[in-house]
Amino acid sequence: MDAGHGGDDFGTRSPSKPKYHEKSLNLTTALILADYLKGMGYQTVMTRSKDEFIDLKKEPSLLTQKRQICSLVFIIIQPLQKGFRN
Repeated sequence: MDAGHGGDDFGTRSPSKPKYHEKSLNLTTALILADYLKGMGYQTVMTRSKDEFIDLKKEPSLLTQKRQICSLVFIIIQPLQKGFRN
């Protein structure tokens, strides 16, 4: 599961209060979803589990290695919504 953005890549930010960055929403959503899926008996693998940037274009071995472990589903958490801005 890829939580999108992270580290110095903040993604977009909410236009209204409470203010938050997309990277935080992505990671929180991914962690909650991973826990939920684990509770249902699924094996989950995360590209990141903390606030760090992982460039999958520069680290294809990471993506390939994780796909070999869990090749059935690859979930990317990346909300798209009007009103967000960079």
